[in-house]
Amino acid sequence: MKRVLSAILIIIFISGLGVLAAAESLTTPKSETVYAKLSADGSVTSGIYVINDFELSEKGEIRDKGDYLSIVNLSSSEAILSDSSQSEHSITAGPGLFRYQGNLDPVKHALPWKISVSYVTDLSGKAAEVRDLPGFSGDFQCTVSVSKADNLTPELSAIYNALTLQITVTLNSNKFSNVTSSDATFASSGNDRLLTFTILPGGVSSSVSYNATVRNFEIAPVTIAAIQANMSLEFDDLDITNADSQLQQLSGAGPMLLAGANGLVDNVFTQVNNEFAVSFAAMGATAPTLTRDNYRATLEAIAAQYPMMSDALNGVTAQLDGAVQYLSGLTAYTEGVEQLTTELGSLLGNFSGVTEAYTPVSFTDSRNVITQQQFVIQLDAIEIPKLVVPAPEPEVLTLWQKFLRLFGWY
Repeated sequence: MKRVLSAILIIIFISGLGVLAAAESLTTPKSETVYAKLSADGSVTSGIYVINDFELSEKGEIRDKGDYLSIVNLSSSEAILSDSSQSEHSITAGPGLFRYQGNLDPVKHALPWKISVSYVTDLSGKAAEVRDLPGFSGDFQCTVSVSKADNLTPELSAIYNALTLQITVTLNSNKFSNVTSSDATFASSGNDRLLTFTILPGGVSSSVSYNATVRNFEIAPVTIAAIQANMSLEFDDLDITNADSQLQQLSGAGPMLLAGANGLVDNVFTQVNNEFAVSFAAMGATAPTLTRDNYRATLEAIAAQYPMMSDALNGVTAQLDGAVQYLSGLTAYTEGVEQLTTELGSLLGNFSGVTEAYTPVSFTDSRNVITQQQFVIQLDAIEIPKLVVPAPEPEVLTLWQKFLRLFGWY
């Protein structure tokens, strides 16, 4: 009987240990945002930290894992308990949102992406050093290259293969002009032009670039966001060959449409030039020939010479502006269709079957349960060094000078 009781106690004890171990391994589901600070060329990671968000429906214990150098409670003044041997952190919180920050060692916790930013000035083909860029004036090309980091763990490889990168470059319009890029989407924000580049997940390496003319080079921080693009794309029933053929037809119609528009604009200019020839002949003068390149300057010169015709000339300018802008918009449209044909055709060719759903993997510890995840990577700004003016030496007055100053005589 004693042996049976002993056996039962041993089983209960072992089972209890198993339950305890399982309980200790559980972590609270969270949203994880990783912030990283890189040098302007992307070569050095100067800092990296994680913001952990927990949504609690009721008060309870939070358990999370991460090999942090330090942690900061961002929701309350209560201390977070840490077990360095298990890299585990716990606190009682809720209901509602609880947030804390964990600071990581950038050497031990490398990003899944290798990022490189290079600048070629005056398009000479030779890359410029970042230290030589502040204050530079002239033409340049910037290229952002992204590749898979070396020696990644399976968990980090999963992140690399799943997250889409959105690169945002902010250019001050007072400094940057003639900005062009076949890779970017353009937008405006106040006095800034925003260039957004998208790099799809996976692949060995990718690069995007833009060209511009700059006066006194300075540039705001480049921001790279890595997010999960929730694309559940099914191509099993899609005839990719037919889709590509339809895209080609759409692209092929562009030149015909553009040729017709060019003819229409030419007819508008011809009509205006003919009317001008008759009007100027009546005044015993020869009418200048208006073209798409010179019509604005020519009409302004005529208006200055013949003020009484300014209202009529303004109407002609508006008419020609409308024709030229119509042609410009149509040109941009056909170029966009051509780019869409190329990129969408490439995209269709890269996908087959059903894309697999990605289950987020924690950057800090694979034992964590992640509901949402994103990375925000910021590269240092490139700035012209501020001139520091030394403070003037204090004036040393004699006793007599001090006496005179009392009466405003010195």
